[in-house]
Amino acid sequence: LVSDASGRYLALPSGPKTTFSTDYTRFAYALGSNFNAPAPGAYSQADRTVVKGALALPKITPGYYITPTVSFQSNTYNATPYTAGSVPNAQGFTIPTFSLDSGLAFERDAAELKGFFGRDMLLTMEPRAFYVYTPFESQAQTPLFDTADAGFGVSQIFSENTFVGNDRIADNNKLTGGITSRMIEANTGAERASVTLAQKQQFTAQKVGLNGNIANPTTYSDTLGSASVRLLGNLSADMFGQYNTQLNRFVQTTLGGSWRPTPGRSLNFGYRNVWQPPIQASPFNPIATQAATTTDQYNISGQWPVTRELSLVGRWGYDALTTKTLNTLIALEYVRDCIVFRSAYSQL
Repeated sequence: LVSDASGRYLALPSGPKTTFSTDYTRFAYALGSNFNAPAPGAYSQADRTVVKGALALPKITPGYYITPTVSFQSNTYNATPYTAGSVPNAQGFTIPTFSLDSGLAFERDAAELKGFFGRDMLLTMEPRAFYVYTPFESQAQTPLFDTADAGFGVSQIFSENTFVGNDRIADNNKLTGGITSRMIEANTGAERASVTLAQKQQFTAQKVGLNGNIANPTTYSDTLGSASVRLLGNLSADMFGQYNTQLNRFVQTTLGGSWRPTPGRSLNFGYRNVWQPPIQASPFNPIATQAATTTDQYNISGQWPVTRELSLVGRWGYDALTTKTLNTLIALEYVRDCIVFRSAYSQL
């Protein structure tokens, strides 16, 4: 790393970057007579080999970056059905991907914030554009062992694959644009606030689904918004929302807050709501599900001293769908010199 003329920024080295990895896994299951178990319950044993490779050409400067990447993933399977002929032969795949990630970084001295925070502050503006193209290859007869939907968040929306794990590669022709603004302490680099807005636009509909090909794929865009605030060193709040323009509704909402006036004192609150679109049946997952709210949960927790040596810790989780308590925790901690005693009661 080399400093620029001002000594404030670092010039990062550029040049090709290659990665290569391989993985071999053997899966084995003992399902008894449970033939309706979800995938990968269709197989009693399977061997999977995964090979991945990528070539990137990053160009990174203090004011901008651009990184084109070409990659591939190749899977091969040798699977034994639990019942002969009950499911198709497990098929592998070799799929390439091209991505182009780029962004800008602007910052300015925020003198107007010094009176509020009592220190020098910086404001940044960071636009980002991310394009991905992955051709479609049917994976309807590819088993599902350790793969799930990646969900949706600030990191997931700027990713090449909508799945985590090695059994699915989503077909993509999408462009994601976003902008982030941060409020940073100039001397320490501590982040006091951050706001991100991003939108993913599909040019062609995604056909690869987690449990088979999507029967009637449509193009859609997801809009993401997130914000975090750290005020006065002891009060913080976090918000996240995902709005699906095809469904015209929020499909994920998360709220959180924390108050920590002094060390050893804290009160925390959290809320999460997730709405699941309908899931279609497939040979590996014969049970279709209707659209429904799958998560509607509240969490309250905290720690507070009762005396100088004795502190109380508690947590309560509530599920609004079942109108039941998810978890309860009550604990006491006694600390004096070199003596520590803890007692806790927990119920799930």
